[in-house]
Amino acid sequence: MSTLINIKNYKTTFLNLLLSFIPLSFIAGNFFINLNIIFFIIFFYSFFHKKIYEIKLIFIDKIVLIFFGYTIFVSIFNLFEGYFLNPLDLSAESLKTINYFVIYKSFFFLRYLLLYFAVRYMVENNLMNFKWFFLSSTFFCFFVSLDIFYQFFLDKDIFGFKPVHPRKLSGPFGDELIAGGYIQRFFLFTIFAILTFFTNKKGKFLILFSLVIFFVAIILSGNRMPILLFGFIIFLLTIFEKKLRAYLISFLLVVVLSSSALLNSALLKDTEINMNYSNLLRDIKILGKIATTLEVDRSTSYTTGEKFFKVPEYFLQFETFHGTWMINKYTGGGIRSFRFYCGLAPKQLDYWTTCNTHPHNYYLEILTDLGLVGLVIVVTLFLSIIYHLFKKKNMFTNSFYDSNLIKTFIFIFIAEIFPLKSTGSFFTTFNATFLFLIIAILVGLNEMKKRE
Repeated sequence: MSTLINIKNYKTTFLNLLLSFIPLSFIAGNFFINLNIIFFIIFFYSFFHKKIYEIKLIFIDKIVLIFFGYTIFVSIFNLFEGYFLNPLDLSAESLKTINYFVIYKSFFFLRYLLLYFAVRYMVENNLMNFKWFFLSSTFFCFFVSLDIFYQFFLDKDIFGFKPVHPRKLSGPFGDELIAGGYIQRFFLFTIFAILTFFTNKKGKFLILFSLVIFFVAIILSGNRMPILLFGFIIFLLTIFEKKLRAYLISFLLVVVLSSSALLNSALLKDTEINMNYSNLLRDIKILGKIATTLEVDRSTSYTTGEKFFKVPEYFLQFETFHGTWMINKYTGGGIRSFRFYCGLAPKQLDYWTTCNTHPHNYYLEILTDLGLVGLVIVVTLFLSIIYHLFKKKNMFTNSFYDSNLIKTFIFIFIAEIFPLKSTGSFFTTFNATFLFLIIAILVGLNEMKKRE
């Protein structure tokens, strides 16, 4: 019996070690993320291939299965439609390139289905070591933040990477300007790790210190959307976390007053830092315009009163989805197909400035790649997760540890699926790994609470 226990401990320890490497692999790049999760999937199903069939499928699981099944269906459907109907009158070589690429991406995307059920099983059966994951996230979140400071003061990071943009610092990410997004995604693990393991006043001061470090690092990264999402998460914490409310309000007041002082300082009026803040405020105003009118001027500018604003390029990229979506409104063109079909959109939409690889918003990308049907499936999945978590009142459990654990992933999930933010591609390794990892953990925690 003891031998079986030791074997089980060895298996779960190894799997938890792989999971704790995820924050590091996000820094190392897509190759290492894929390597990490593929190793995790292989070893998990080698260890627990019989146990996985014991999972009782709930509604959310079925939606997840439908979603992945639908992605395969769309790729095959477009393959046959292209060869037999060819509605866009493409050359045989173009059809071959598009269809093979989409089919390859669709089947390789199934790795996230395997990741979902593996992590879900571990969480539901209390096999996941959250302490390891939280501590790993905390360490690497601080590492990225401090590396940005290092790059700011010495004009290169600890690996020798120099800034690739005059107003944006990338830290250990080299020429990829995603450091702010990384911190925004992982900083909350630090806050709840401190809140859980340091219950005295020192812990709360550590939280404030951490928030300042992370906030300044995001500012220096120049990524404006992570700043907004950081503030949004702080707002949620202020509402739902009574123990931190006074400290968070103090933090917000300090940030507001400090930011106002900086913006009004004569020394910064003509500097690039001031320009970055001004651009952030400009984007907020334009985003508000889009949210209220559901459209933006098709020219490259937007005027309110006496002030003139140039519409940011990524807002125009939001619009490029429309013509691409109209090519196949109901089923879409298949995973990662936007880059191929964008240039084939109707000619009357020639005001577009560019066609990128994706429309910089999860929901718009799902519309173009998977159509209205795909969007309905994804929105149903997201709303079902939120409904089940709040229906069970898991955010307000009696257990202090469980409450903090669930809140962490709920807040991160809400920030991740926020509909009005600019994003990377929904189907990329970076985003898909993070999103389905969070979803699997939330569903697993919910089912574990039901069993208790």
